[in-house]
Amino acid sequence: MPKVLSGGEFARIFSTRAPRIAWFLGAGSSAAADIPTGYDMILDFKTRLYTEATGLTLDQVDRSDPLWRARISAHFDGQHGFPPDGDPTEYSVAFAAVYPDPRDRRSYIDEQVRKGSGTYGHRVLASLISTKRVPAVVTTNFDQLVERSVVVTDELLPVDQRAHLNIAAIDSAERGERALMENDWPLLLKLHGDYQEIALKNTSEELREQNARQRATLIGLCGRFGLFVVGYSGRDESVMHALSDAIADGGFPAGLFWMRRPGGTLLPGVNMLLDEAEAAGIDSAIVEIATFDELAGNLVRNDRLPDELADYVSAKQDPPVVVPVQLPTVEGDQFPVLRCSALPILDLPDRARQFALTEPVSTRDFQQRLSALGLRKHAVFSANASRLITFGRDDDFMRAGDGLGIRVDGHAPLDPENESWATGLLIDALAAALARGRPLRRRQHHRLHTLLARPVRRDEESEHAARMREQAGRLRAAYRTDLTGGVPRLNLPFAEGVYLRLERRSDRWWCVYEPFTWVDVPREVADDVSSAIADWNRDRWAGRYNNVWADIIAAWADLFTGGEVATVTSNWIADGGGEAAQFVLGPINGWARSAGQRAAHSGGASQ
Repeated sequence: MPKVLSGGEFARIFSTRAPRIAWFLGAGSSAAADIPTGYDMILDFKTRLYTEATGLTLDQVDRSDPLWRARISAHFDGQHGFPPDGDPTEYSVAFAAVYPDPRDRRSYIDEQVRKGSGTYGHRVLASLISTKRVPAVVTTNFDQLVERSVVVTDELLPVDQRAHLNIAAIDSAERGERALMENDWPLLLKLHGDYQEIALKNTSEELREQNARQRATLIGLCGRFGLFVVGYSGRDESVMHALSDAIADGGFPAGLFWMRRPGGTLLPGVNMLLDEAEAAGIDSAIVEIATFDELAGNLVRNDRLPDELADYVSAKQDPPVVVPVQLPTVEGDQFPVLRCSALPILDLPDRARQFALTEPVSTRDFQQRLSALGLRKHAVFSANASRLITFGRDDDFMRAGDGLGIRVDGHAPLDPENESWATGLLIDALAAALARGRPLRRRQHHRLHTLLARPVRRDEESEHAARMREQAGRLRAAYRTDLTGGVPRLNLPFAEGVYLRLERRSDRWWCVYEPFTWVDVPREVADDVSSAIADWNRDRWAGRYNNVWADIIAAWADLFTGGEVATVTSNWIADGGGEAAQFVLGPINGWARSAGQRAAHSGGASQ
């Protein structure tokens, strides 16, 4: 299994190998440019087909609503001629079903790519291309964001220093061949064509018939350079076969690196490819980083660009969410306008226990090991191939890691501002700390952390149970209704809860909690049931106006802190040693004023 690198670790590698690493861009690299990703288009195609099948209109279907998305997904999951949900062929099947005529598919792509404009990441990549740090870019995208960005960065440099990017698309494949023969770099190889071409490749049949000349150029590039894959799922069999052939031919002399979102997973075909590379002795790794723009920021910090390009790149950076302001010395109003659902974190952990492994393991595999021993709810960890970063009892992790060559390896520093995996570990630990000793249970689905109310046995007479009944009673009083129960007539459990996240605002960390009602919806549920759940949830919240909202926000704050500065701990550590995550929370929510008085108080997620 390949090693896992952070964005910063890869940036340091790239700074020394830059001229020897080509890039491969997928749809994810253009997502921030407002160009739909493959998943976005799959959802669009399915929604159009779903409305036709059900007699609904597009205006009646809210694709941003998770319940609607689940309903649409269940309708097509392995049914109506569609592969199972998440299958690599899903995009091409859906595209061909909605637009059988290639000309209509071309018009659709044309409309989508015209929406985009280059992002901070595109400016950084273009600057690296213009300064000869990136010899070649391969892409399955139809847009022209890379070439348009390079035109601009070239113009900012003296004439004799410009890169003059070669572009080889389907109708100009000979340019790629010439670049290989004459070492004429940099090159942009557009495997599926340019949106202005007639011969775009979208469906499985078209992709299987990958242009032989383009394929040969791709394999040739992989024989000369390493490859860094960004925002690409690996769904195209023709591309994956070409990369596999390059491995067999002894390619990727400067390594094979594949970007993955923290907490995300790669398709089985990608994992197999990386395993092939590692078995062939190729330096291969997974690079965990959230976005293309975040990656670009890491690269810029490890490389110096000419002043003209540095100014051009920095001009595209997003403005800071919070800027220094002159605080008022006189209160204009007696009370702030909005109470925010955010509590200040006065202190949070700066290190965690580290274990080394001789046998790499994934997060999911280690979770299964912990669950088999009944230890999952007591452990908080991040798995990065050959190491574990943990909060919990050392003995528990040693037991779960039996057979993996596990050993304690000191501590790992936590830098949540710059390392997304550290942020994920800390929010997981915070959820565990807030649930501990309270009438709550934590639940994680993908990257969403939630705390849900749970009933306390009425017949239990312990002091602990009495305290939790009292806490639940105060929370119930704020909601003016039961915290748990069943959705009427549907026999589906529900619970009041909060989404939980960490945010950095006003030079401090905040525990942000967003109240919502959770319903345990089965994966496959009939359309009328989903609609009934959505209607019930909407009616449940319809009457909760400002005074009720204020009481709910205050009740959660009181549950977490008890009305005073509170220290919450993720784990109980006794014999066996270990590391517990300890957070110190302030009891007073952030406040926000009206537009004319925003400078007066700290922020947060206002409700």
